[in-house]
Formats: sequence, structure tokens, C-alpha cells
Amino acid sequence: MSGQQFIETLQQIGYPKASSLSAKTFDWMFEDENVLPFLSWFCTTVGHQNILTPEEKQAFIELEQSGEAVLEGPLLQKALECLSSQHGEDVSFELLKEEVEEKKEDLERHVKKKEQMVKTRNTLSMHHSGLAHRLSKLSDVETTKKQDYRHSLEKCHRANAESNASLQRLAESVQRLCSLYHDDSPSDSERGGDDKAFLSQLRLDQFHRVEENYSRELTSFTKKLFFEGIADIAGGELSRYQLLEVSDPTSLLVKGPSEQAFLQDCEELSRLQTVFSKSEGERINALAEYKCAVNVSQVADDILRKLQNGQFPTNLQDLSGQVQEVKVTLSVTGAELRELAEGELAALVRELGTLQGTSILTGDYRLKLARQDYFTANQDQVIKYLVDQRARNEFLTMAYEIEARNHRDVNRLLTAAQQTLQDRLTQHHTRMQALSDPRLSKEKYRRGTIDTRDTATTRLHHMLVSGNQSSAERQLFLSYSSMVQGAEKLKTAHSTTKANAVSTADEYWVTVHSLEKEVGRCEDVLYADSSTVGGQPMLMPRELLEATTQLDDMLHKLEAAILDVVTDVNNKKKALKKDALQAKERDLFVYFHLHPQRLKQTVENLEKRLQAHKVK
Repeated sequence: MSGQQFIETLQQIGYPKASSLSAKTFDWMFEDENVLPFLSWFCTTVGHQNILTPEEKQAFIELEQSGEAVLEGPLLQKALECLSSQHGEDVSFELLKEEVEEKKEDLERHVKKKEQMVKTRNTLSMHHSGLAHRLSKLSDVETTKKQDYRHSLEKCHRANAESNASLQRLAESVQRLCSLYHDDSPSDSERGGDDKAFLSQLRLDQFHRVEENYSRELTSFTKKLFFEGIADIAGGELSRYQLLEVSDPTSLLVKGPSEQAFLQDCEELSRLQTVFSKSEGERINALAEYKCAVNVSQVADDILRKLQNGQFPTNLQDLSGQVQEVKVTLSVTGAELRELAEGELAALVRELGTLQGTSILTGDYRLKLARQDYFTANQDQVIKYLVDQRARNEFLTMAYEIEARNHRDVNRLLTAAQQTLQDRLTQHHTRMQALSDPRLSKEKYRRGTIDTRDTATTRLHHMLVSGNQSSAERQLFLSYSSMVQGAEKLKTAHSTTKANAVSTADEYWVTVHSLEKEVGRCEDVLYADSSTVGGQPMLMPRELLEATTQLDDMLHKLEAAILDVVTDVNNKKKALKKDALQAKERDLFVYFHLHPQRLKQTVENLEKRLQAHKVK
């Protein structure tokens, strides 16, 4: 496209000054995208065939001035076809007039039908637009629902997989637990059950035999400590054994009954006090004799040593003098001894006799303490063995109790799991029962009669069958076969009506096409291939229309933005009106830019008020 083509087109349509124009002066118009579609249409469509000659213009003016109707479009085309078909035949004026009248009536009828069809088309177009709009909305809703359905289905699959995995893990755990409780394989019984998982599964025969042997050994040991050889220590035989209580003297069984022991002790104390003087004197004499014998032995040893060393005197006179001295000393010592034995020693023995009871009681008490210590030590040893045996039994009992508690916990867990699974199974059966409703099942179509609970199918049967039957033809039971027959009848009637409508429409469109053809011929004759044959020219290019649409959208957005700004400003004004301090700041800001003198006065007033507050 260039300015040269534009000038050539002007020359073809007979523009008088086209030869004097320069092509370069019109090249700038083809650079504008908004004008380019119009120039392209003008250069490719307009030609010499679109220009009327002066004779044709004069004939058209005379036709308009005559007052006759001017045919246009399809009417003109159809009239031209009729003229061409009747060309060369001798037709009378009356026949032509009648035919023209018929054609006018047909034309008016077809015009009315055309208007009605245009209205119908407009109505259908609006209906189609509404349906398309609704369908566009439904497509978004359908897409959203499909996405939700996919998400729900994926979530359901994930939940189902997790549920299956949980059930599998639970089944494996229960199976392992059951294998622990029901491990009765032959190998275990042959090995004696040493590798059992629980204490309650073990046999305690060996433990009981060991405990019985321990009890027998402890019994024999107790008898040996407390009953065999105790008579020699306790002064008599014991027929029974009880735990010794030191804080209770009456329970000292080693001395027998308390009254008898007391009488025996009194008798023994009297006897000891009676024989004490004689026995003590004899003891003192025996001790004195022993000392004399020891001294004599020492003197004899000294004499023998002197004899051996040659120190012993050999003079008889010296020996006699020594013997005489010894006799004198012996007589003096004997006298002192007799005086001592008859005087102080006898009084001392008598005094010791009176004090002998304390010593005897002390010795008896110490003997009893020794016996008590013996019994207590043996008793502690036996108690230690008994405590060990009891600790073993209590430890075993505690182990059984702990294991029983764990068994009870496991039982509660298994019971809870069983109850939960039972509830889930019940819910599943409930859902399956709900899904087995005949209104939701395909089996309802295999039945001969319609279920009374299926209200939707019942209403459909009434619409298809019962509405076309009389009261005498009403059925007792509603059957699917009658509903199918009614549907087939409706389908046949619909097909027949559709075929009639199609045939009627075909006839109508044949008539319309023939009329359009005749009008087209008239149009060709009247307009002679003018530029308006193809319809009205496009006054606005597509690019300009799109730009205008975009401009309208921008204007709407701008209006919305302006409204938002106005709303924001109004809200801020309201906030400023509510806050006195901000309102004062706004006034000061306005004074600063517009009224400096007033700002100065306001500041001075504030300073005065502040000074007044300070003075107060």
C-alpha cells in the first residue's frame, strides 16, 4: 500500500484532479495504523463499476419523482429475475397488474415474517447470550468443582492408604503379640520352656522344690541351734521355741517358768552363802599353803645355788645360828598367822559372806545375758534366712503382679482396638446399607415394577404415562415397561414433530431464498454493482474500536481510583475532625503556607497561655 495506489484508485473513479496529485503527499496516511484499514478497503474495493453515469442518475431522479416505489436489495433482485424470465413473452396489462398485486401481498407477508424472524432471532440471540454467559460461569464452577473433586478424591485415597497401612501395622502388632501369648511350639516344650516370653508361662516346679529343700534345711538348722544341746546351756530341755523378746523378762524361756526359776535361785543363793565361810577358809588355807610351798621351793633353790657356787657356810656354828634364826622367825610368823586367821581374817570372811549374794547375782545375771546373746544371735541368723526366703517369694509375687498389670494394660488396649474396629465396621455396614437404597442402585431398572419409595421415577412415570391415560386405564402397579412405552411414544411424537418442523422450515427457507434471489436481481439492476452491494461500509476500523474499548476500560478504572482517593480523603477528614490535636496541626500547616501573620499570632497566644499556666 502506498500513495500511488490511492491516486490510481482516484483516477479509476474519475476524480477530475487526480493526474495533478503527487503520490508522495499521500504516503504519510499509510503510516497511520488507525487509517490504514480504511485506505486498504478503498484501494481494493472501489472502482469504475461503483460510479453511476449521468444518465443513470437522471433516470433514478425521474423514478423518484414519479412517486413509484423503489425496490431495493432482495426485492429488486427477485423483480429482475421475474423480468428476465418473462422477457420476450406477450403479457397483458391486467395480468401484470394482478401479478404485481400478488407480489406486493407476498412482499408484505414476507416482510412481516422477516420482522417476526428478526424479533425471534434477537430473542434467541439474547437467550443464547444469556445461556453462553451462564455457561461461562458454569464452566468456571465446573472447573472449580472438578478440582475440588480431584483434591477430595486424592485426599480420600491418601486417607484410605493411611488407614490400610495403620490396619496392617495393627494386624502385624496383634499377630506378634498373639505369637508371644500362644507360643506353644513343640521345640519349646522339648526344651522345657526356657525361652518363654512371660514369667507366667514358666513352670515353677524346680523353684518350689528348691524352696521346700531350703525350708527343710532351715528347719533342721533351727532345731540344731535351739533344741539340740540347749539343755546343757539352759539347764534343762526345751519343748518349744519362740522368738526371744529382751524387753519382756517373763518371755526368757531359757530359764524355764519364772516362779520355779526364782525358787531355785533363792535356794542356790542360800546354799552358796552357807558354804561360803568354810569354802572360803579352805580356799585361803590352800592358797597360804601354796604360797608357803612356793617360798620353800624358792629358798631351796637359793640354797642349792649357793651350794653349787660355794657360798653356803660350812661352819657348824654359823649353820646353827641360821637355823635358830629361822625357827624364831617361823614361830613369830606362825603366831601372826594364827592371830590373823582367828581375828581379822575370820571377820573379813564373815563380811565377805554377807556380800557374796551380790557377786552370785551378778554372775547369774551375766550368765543369763550370755544365754540371751546366744539365743539372739542365732535368732537373728534364722531371721536373716527367713527374710531372704520371704524376699524371694515377694519378689516373685511382685514380678507376677507387674506382669499381670502389663497383661491387663495389653488387654485394655486390645479391647479398645477391638471396640474401635467394631465401631468402624458398624459405620461401614451403615454406609453400605445406605448405599444399598433402591433409589441409588442399578438393580431398580431390572425390576418389573417401580418401587414406591422411588419418588423421582414415580413422577417420571406419571409425566410419561399417567398424564395420557384415562381413569379406566390407570394401572394398579407402576411398571418400567409402561414407562418405556410412554417414552418411546413421546420420542416418536417428537421425531414426527421435528420432521414436520424441518419440512416446514425447508419450504419456508426455499421461499425466502427465492425472494432474496429476486430482490438481489433487482438490486443489481438498480445499483449496478455499487459499493453498497456488500452491505454498509465499515465506518470504524477494528484497531480503533479496540483502542476505544481500552480507553473506556481505563476511564472506568480511573473513575474507580478517583472514588477510592475521595473516600480515603473523606475518611482522613473525619479522623482529623475527631482529633482536635491533628486539626490544630492542620490549621497551623495552612497558616504556615497561606497566613504567616496569623500563624505568628497563634504562636504568641500559645506562649501566653503557657506562661499563664507556669505562673499558676
